[in-house]
Amino acid sequence: MWILNPLMIVIAIFDQKVDPGLFVQWMGKLHPLVLHFPLVFGILISIYFIFFQDRRFHRDTEKLLLSINALFASTAAIFGLFLSLQNAYENDLINIHKWGGIAIALISWLFIYSLNFKDLIKRVLAVLFILILVASTHKGAQL
Repeated sequence: MWILNPLMIVIAIFDQKVDPGLFVQWMGKLHPLVLHFPLVFGILISIYFIFFQDRRFHRDTEKLLLSINALFASTAAIFGLFLSLQNAYENDLINIHKWGGIAIALISWLFIYSLNFKDLIKRVLAVLFILILVASTHKGAQL
């Protein structure tokens, strides 16, 4: 978390100054492959937070599943940033998709800390996640 998220934000802010090498371009091509796990898993986590707080998993199981999802979400966001460095996409669409993907990754990490929050806050966070997910993935599909 302390390496991937700062790296993701630095690449997003300074994307015009980053000169992607061949390896970075190749890693960017993995974005469509890696993004499906955190999207589907994030939707399931949101459904769990919204509807199933009365039937909870063991705390360690929750932390493990949320950590795996967050790791994949940050990895998918970084690969997406690498892909965006190839300048093959429209700026308006790519910016909405890029910052939406970063928000999805950061909320995925916030889900881990939300285990200590009240159920209402978890539900609000889950709904926010779904709204950002729908908006940003729609823009990604348009790309």
